[in-house]
Amino acid sequence: MITWSKKYTLLIGTGYSSLVVLAMIGTFVSDNYIPIAVLTGVIIFFGLFFIGQTSLFFLIIASRILLDSIPGITYNNIISDLSVMEFFTFGLMLFMTVYILIKNSMEFDEIVKYMAILLFGMCLTTIYQGNYGDFVFVGSRWLYFLISYIFFKYLLKNISLKNVLLVIALASIYPFLNQLYSIFTGSGSTHLGIYTRFSGTYHHVVKVANYLTFAVPAALYLFEIENRYRYKLFYMALIGIYHIGIYFAGFRTNWIAIAAFWFIYILCVSKKKIIASGILGIIIILLWPFIGEIILDKLNPLIIIFNDPAPLFNTENYQYNDLLSCRIRIWTLNLSQFFNTGFIDQLFGLGLRYSERLLTVYMHNEYIGALVETGIVGLFLFLLWIFISLKTVYKQIQYNHNYALIVLAIFISFLLIACATMPFRHIEVMNYMAFYLASACKAKREYSNSKQQISVKKE
Repeated sequence: MITWSKKYTLLIGTGYSSLVVLAMIGTFVSDNYIPIAVLTGVIIFFGLFFIGQTSLFFLIIASRILLDSIPGITYNNIISDLSVMEFFTFGLMLFMTVYILIKNSMEFDEIVKYMAILLFGMCLTTIYQGNYGDFVFVGSRWLYFLISYIFFKYLLKNISLKNVLLVIALASIYPFLNQLYSIFTGSGSTHLGIYTRFSGTYHHVVKVANYLTFAVPAALYLFEIENRYRYKLFYMALIGIYHIGIYFAGFRTNWIAIAAFWFIYILCVSKKKIIASGILGIIIILLWPFIGEIILDKLNPLIIIFNDPAPLFNTENYQYNDLLSCRIRIWTLNLSQFFNTGFIDQLFGLGLRYSERLLTVYMHNEYIGALVETGIVGLFLFLLWIFISLKTVYKQIQYNHNYALIVLAIFISFLLIACATMPFRHIEVMNYMAFYLASACKAKREYSNSKQQISVKKE
């Protein structure tokens, strides 16, 4: 007789292997052919849904990882500017909405309420500025975040957190192997002076870097709660190879994110702060020969600006065009436009995706983006949602100390890099953030259940 655990492993292995094969087929299929991998993947997705909720969660995570790896098919536009991948996202969002409604599981906690208020703020900006097409592009991502959060929170009522984290930890093996192939063959690489980015068959290294970065917290918690040494070694190996993958992805903001994650986590978890700080210092010294030049390369522009900030305010004869990969120029021009408008424009913003209309490039800063695009009201609502999310996760520390800190660390690390990029532009970030926030809230429920079981045994 096959036990539940073996059945679970068999299901995950079979489903994932099938999708890997389909992704490999899709990589070699010409753009002129019917996207066989996508169609078959969708069939498998809805077919395996009936097997169980863990399989459903797995396929939501795995299908995006794999479909992202065949951009020659999935990023082709099929109607107007909408690609196969965007239709897949809208279809998945519709499916999750219907699933939630059928199960009558629309749970409105504080995170959902304030995210809905944030979306309302975007609606106000859109109504005022009239850029409805941009709202569809931006608002749909946040709506996806909201629905995913509610959906994952419901699924986690009936699924073990350990099993779901195992799905996340194992699913990222594929992007690592995909990237590893490109490292050995020299394909899927971009040379940027002092280092090289390897993206494999993915259309951008940020996809690989995000998948690997979000797998680290899952593998770390599994390592912590596992008692068997052979499994501990396996999770430790996963953490190690994912860091290797993040390094070779060469996306510097993810380097900062993973460094911030470990810094926050080690200092918060460790009872001996001085020893933990010393260990972090030794690690930095050991890694400096490999990352020192790159860090100095990024800090040098800030030193230049600090010594001579005057050119920042001269938009006509701008001297800092190339600093921070033109980010300073993007921010300065957008802020200049914002502060030279009327009070109502400053209150409700210049419209979603304003920087892309002004400079044909996105803002590269979530906070400046919120201010310029949605105004003072929108920035306030965005910061309020962040505060509520942090507060909600922080409250879970009393129920599951280490896991809540892991979620806090990964959330804060992405809020940090949001100062130099826009992680919430990416659906995979929305996916994982929604899951981690929802899973942190599961800690209280599991703690309460364990208390009830203990009291029942005593009686």
